[in-house]
Amino acid sequence: VWFCFLVVLPNFKFFFFFPPLFFLVFGGGGGAIATTLATVFPQNTSPLLALQLMLMVDGILVLLTVVDGLWARNKRVTVKRSNLARLSIGRENAVTLSVQANEMAAASQSSQYDLQIYDAYPADMSGTEMPIRLSGGETAEEAITYTVTPNQRGEVTWGDIYVRQRGPLSLAWHRWTIPQTQTEAVYPDLLGLRSLSLRLALQ
Repeated sequence: VWFCFLVVLPNFKFFFFFPPLFFLVFGGGGGAIATTLATVFPQNTSPLLALQLMLMVDGILVLLTVVDGLWARNKRVTVKRSNLARLSIGRENAVTLSVQANEMAAASQSSQYDLQIYDAYPADMSGTEMPIRLSGGETAEEAITYTVTPNQRGEVTWGDIYVRQRGPLSLAWHRWTIPQTQTEAVYPDLLGLRSLSLRLALQ
């Protein structure tokens, strides 16, 4: 079972397991139950029975984890990057991502979600640290804004958007990639030049 979780299942794109909670429960749940039974009923608990109980508990956890990952996959949100406004060098430029709840989840009134969003902005820019964490679902669509500061002029390329959505049991993450590659131009800071011109004119 451990080999299944550590080697086989992580290679599937549908799941990215949440190690802190999953391995805590997986590693201690079955063993704790087996130890408790052996302590309370020492005469009636054989090593084989304890092993069977431990495997049964871990098997149930495996099933719950798969169900949790499938739920997240079926209820995954839609994430889009808005058209980038004119980018200015040396200034913080706002970038907006819109997050729309899954229609099926909204219809069943179970549209709550917990996301990690990584928007691959150009590596030579400084900006908001990724990934962005977002919990929501109260409204059909939400907007999140982050900033980037270009350090040089010219054309720059945004990459894809990478999303991870956690299942309601916090045992599994569903991960996927949204193709959003786009090329934009970085221009001189006209607002800064205009402000400087006004200051010089007033002197």
